[in-house]
Amino acid sequence: MDQVSEAHVRDGWAAAIALADHLAAGKALPAVGGGSSVIGDGPIHLDAVLGYARYYATDVIVEVPEMFVVGPPIMVLAAAVWIARRRGRAQDRAGAAATPQWRNRVAARTVVTPDATWCRLDGRWFAFPHGAVVDYVLDGMTIVMTFPDCAPLALTGPAAWMHAVIFARARYGDPGWQDAPWLPARLVGHP
Repeated sequence: MDQVSEAHVRDGWAAAIALADHLAAGKALPAVGGGSSVIGDGPIHLDAVLGYARYYATDVIVEVPEMFVVGPPIMVLAAAVWIARRRGRAQDRAGAAATPQWRNRVAARTVVTPDATWCRLDGRWFAFPHGAVVDYVLDGMTIVMTFPDCAPLALTGPAAWMHAVIFARARYGDPGWQDAPWLPARLVGHP
């Protein structure tokens, strides 16, 4: 998802504006495809491939081989210093790798229903219920959803703008969706 063409970006923005205009006219949230067979019953409002990542820390185990050194004292001292430095560098790398960061960066099929955002990873569907979202941020072509009991989810790509409109409608209903704090004014036609 690193390389997205300008045309794809323009199309994603235009689709989000068209959806916002459609909803602003008082129309229902449109369904796409025949989604009931994908993840269950109910309409699907978005079916797109988005960049997927989760933000969390992880445990990292440092394994530095033990050494036994025999020789003159200066050689043993030099080997001990080298081993200590090697362990220190390994622990520094492990500490950096263990810190919270965006992980599992992959392209994932993403489906949005009235109640959840679903992502398909390694052949399995994972649901992220809209009602469990405690914070929603739209930054460029990336949305970040924060949950109380699991790692934040980032979805990236031109379809993120559509997701933001659909999520606003699901969260605030009609006409309150237009005042969702994450929607840019130019997307919903505000002055």
